[in-house]
Parts: sequence; C-alpha cells; structure tokens
Amino acid sequence: MREHIGLGHGSVEVVLTGLKIPLNLPLQRETFNPHFGKGSQGDFWTNGTYTINSIHQGERDFDAAERFKPRTIDSRGSTSKGDKVKTNIGCNRCATFFDFLALNHWQISLFIIALLLQSVIAQAATITIKVGYPQLNGGQIPLWVIPELKFDQQYGIDVKPVFIPGGVRLTQAAISSSVDVALTGGAAINAMLSGADLIYIGMPVPTFAFSLYVRPEIKSVPDLRGKVLGVITKGASSDHASITLLRQYKMTQQDMKVLYFSRQEDALAALRQGIVSATVHSAPTTLMARRLGFKELVNIGALKFPYPFEGIAVRRSTLSQNHDLIMNFLKAFLAGSKVAIEQPEASKRALAKYLATKDQEVIEEAYRSFAPLFPKVPYVTEEAIRAAVSVTDHPKAAGADPKDFFDNRFLKELESSGFVKELYSGK
Repeated sequence: MREHIGLGHGSVEVVLTGLKIPLNLPLQRETFNPHFGKGSQGDFWTNGTYTINSIHQGERDFDAAERFKPRTIDSRGSTSKGDKVKTNIGCNRCATFFDFLALNHWQISLFIIALLLQSVIAQAATITIKVGYPQLNGGQIPLWVIPELKFDQQYGIDVKPVFIPGGVRLTQAAISSSVDVALTGGAAINAMLSGADLIYIGMPVPTFAFSLYVRPEIKSVPDLRGKVLGVITKGASSDHASITLLRQYKMTQQDMKVLYFSRQEDALAALRQGIVSATVHSAPTTLMARRLGFKELVNIGALKFPYPFEGIAVRRSTLSQNHDLIMNFLKAFLAGSKVAIEQPEASKRALAKYLATKDQEVIEEAYRSFAPLFPKVPYVTEEAIRAAVSVTDHPKAAGADPKDFFDNRFLKELESSGFVKELYSGK
C-alpha cells in the first residue's frame, strides 16, 4: 500500500515493512482535510474521533488544509470498517504521522515509532556539500569514492562532486559560493593574493602530478625555445608546473609561446594537430598521448617538487560558521583517501564511473599514477605554499607569508582525537 501526505517542502521517503511514506518536512500545518482516493469515504476529525467507513487499498492523498494542533494518537486494537480511532492533545509535530499510521491499521510500538521519526528527522537534516574539481584525473579518487561508498551518509552529509573545468573557473565558483569546497591547485593562491575569502584546509596531492609530452622533433627541454607550449589555464597548476620545470634548465616561458586550454583533451588535440610542440598532462591523458605516438619527455611528478597540485579550499567564513560541517567533510574525505591508498578495486570502480570509461588501461593509468601520492593525513605545508607563491606573477606575491594561506587545525583535531588511528586500524 502506498500513501501520500502533503505537508510542505523537503520531501523524505521512509520505508517501513513494505510501506513507503513520502513525508514532507518541516510540518507546517495543524489540521488535515483528508481526501481519500477512489472507492473510499469516511467521517474524520469529528470531535477527535475518526470513523473508518471503508478501506481503500489503492493510493490515498492527504492534503493539509490548515495548521494542525498538537495531538497524539491512541490506536485501539485492530481497525476495520466501523472502528473508531481517538486522538488526544499532547504531541507536537509527530501527531499527523501517528494519525496516518492509525488510519492504516499498523500496530507499532512506541519504540519503533520513535526510531522511525529519528530516521526521518536525520534524513531531513542532511546537508548537501557541493565539491568542485577541475580535471578528470586520478587525483579525484578520494572525492569520487565518497558517494560511491556512502562515506558522506556515515557522517551526516551529502557530498555532490561537481566538475568545473579549469582551476581558475573552479576557484571563481568557490568564491561565488557556487560550490562549497574546491579541490583546486595553484589557482587559489592567486585568488587569495587578490583578497579572496579562501583558505586551504588540506592538500591531498602535495606535488606536481604532471608529465611533459612532446612532438617527435623535441628531444630535450631546451628544444622548446622558440616553440609553442600548451598548458591548462594560466595561473593554475599545469602552468606552474611548466614554470618550475623550465627553471631547472634556466629557462622561462618568455623563451617560447604559451597557449592556454580549459581541458587536457583540448591541449592533447592541439599537440596532435601540431598547433603546439609540447603539452603538460596528468593521468590518464598521459596514456592517451602515448597511444597517439607522443613520448613522455619529463615526468615532472617524479621530481617531487613541493606544490599544492590539489588542495582542499573553502571560504574562510565557512570555517568560522560551520566547524562540525568541515569536520564531517574531512572525515569522509580521509575515509576516501584510505580507499584510494589501500583498495585498488574500489578506487578503479569509481574511476570507471567518473571517467565514463570501461578501458582498463585508462583506469589503471589513472590509479597507478596517483595512488602513491596520497598522504594518510593531507596536511598543507609551508614549503608547498611557498613554492606556489614563487611561481605566480601576482604583484603581492613577494611579500606574502605562506602561513596566511592555510589552516591545518581541523586535520590536527581529527588526528589528535584518534580518528585517523581508528580509521586505519580497521575498527
């Protein structure tokens, strides 16, 4: 039997021994004007006594008419045609739900009812957290496994991954509150230097996870002089990776022309067409580049330059107003990181879904390239922030203090509480 109650907004569906109850919260009205479906009739809400004249086994729609008065229900034995159900003043908000149960002849103990109501309230109170990410690569595994393995529900939140191509666009989305959390790299540094209300609270990937792929005529990094280099978004991580790499050869981007792309796929297409001579890629686009016949000239990630390739950026106002929300998100994220580190198969299933591919080589490339980079506790380091500040051309970079860009206290609180130890102990 399926029943419907119209009580306002915020729909929640509860399942109890086969009965599905779509219940809207918060309860906003005080009395019902029940309207039964075809084949049903009845004299209800008269002097608090409800008489059931017939029972309809199909759909029933209950529409709220006006604000209801607090009441409880007293169910008297089995209910059938002609039976009466009496109500008494006393219960707040839950009354209509009890009325509903009584009308449908359920003999439920108060203990079960209390548990059910707790479940309804908990589901209604779940807060959605939109988490943006800028690229389709293996660095997103800790995020992607959260909804797949329901870690968010375990900590009372609802995590929604949102793909926003490019670190700069994602950072702007975080500033404008279009997303609640941004898994972004160096683009956030420039924004913070400009006064954006952002701060890092974690750094899941603490080094450049990029490789430089080139056309056949490029035999070494110095061969790029006078050529065209393709990177993803000016001021973002791949741009900073190219600057850092060129410095090792006493070169700058001024020695060549640089083209910026929103997506790695676009940069790879430009490499294939000969528009650029070299591009900076992360896995699994690295595999796609090799399949097209291009070679990896330098694995920038293997050089282990400290850098926030992926940082957890939030608005500073969120830290001050939503301590518990931040803590619950980080708990879910650390649980996702543990899966990324220890459970290849679960990680690869998430990769397959979000990369929208069944190509096992692509999935393996994405996992193999990133899994060794994830720390158990993703603390932000001054060294990484200092490196990011050093490669930006922002006018305020020279006088910036790396400590102003991050806050590790939430991760420290989780670790000192024993959460991380318990998480990895498997208890």
